[in-house]
Order: sequence, then C-alpha cells, then structure tokens
Amino acid sequence: MPGAIDELEDVDRQGLALIGTDDEAAARWFAAGFEPMAGLPHADDETIRSIMRQMLSTDDALSLPGVADGLVAGMREAMRLGTDGCAWDNVAWVGPWATDLSAVTAPTWLWYGSVDPLGPVSHGEWLLERLPNAALVVRPGEGHLGIFTHWDEIASTLAATSR
Repeated sequence: MPGAIDELEDVDRQGLALIGTDDEAAARWFAAGFEPMAGLPHADDETIRSIMRQMLSTDDALSLPGVADGLVAGMREAMRLGTDGCAWDNVAWVGPWATDLSAVTAPTWLWYGSVDPLGPVSHGEWLLERLPNAALVVRPGEGHLGIFTHWDEIASTLAATSR
C-alpha cells in the first residue's frame, strides 16, 4: 500500500526486513514495538482511555455511550496474552498476501475516515484499484471509529448488497 512502509517505526522496519526469510524473528521485532501496550491488562480504565484518546484523537465516536467502555474491555482482552497477536498481525499486514485481490468478485465496501491515523484513505484507494467490485466511501473529518457513527448505514448497505 502506498506509504505504508514509510509509516513504520524503526523496530518495525527491522521486522519487515525479515519477512519471508524468518517470520518468527520478524514477529519478535514487531512485538517489541507493541511492548508499551503489554501492561494494558493490568492498567486502570482511565489509563487505557487516555491511550485510546491519544491514538484516536480524531474520533468523536469515543464519546458515544458505551464505545469507550467497550474499547477499554477490548484492548485489555487483546493484550491479555501479550503482544504476539499484534506482532503476527503486522507480519500478515506488511508481508506478501497470498490472496489475489483481482480474483475477489464479491461486492466489497471500503469505509474510511479522512483523518484516520490507523487506516489512511490511501490504503483504501490502493485496495479499490485492486478489487474489481469495490466501492470506497470516505467520511471527511472522521477517524478510525466510523463504524460506530454510521452503523445503520453500513449494515443497511451490506444487507442490500447481499440480496
């Protein structure tokens, strides 16, 4: 994806260099980048909320009822067994994909917020160019949590598309 490698931290670039030759070592490098999050299972709720506000500063959805509480619980559970899951997610994300995107014929919807720091619109544009039956929806001024503010529209679109 355009610019994706440029967005990586130095420790992640070390992991990237090992993908395909030593994926286990690559995962260890990626895990090191997630170490600051390793203590989340034991952190108090406000500490986790503060981290989420920093990561997702563009998201008004954090103020919706139940969203922050659900994300706190999700972050705590995601890190309960350590950072290996995040590390292997990065190995899969930045490594070669085994899927030929041009062979995906199902309708595919890509929803992005224009100010999402975790999933930039450029990633959606890259996917749009490679998926033959895709549609890209970009929400101006929104961040990573658009699913919470546009859930009804997303669910309705997917339901109508699956008929």
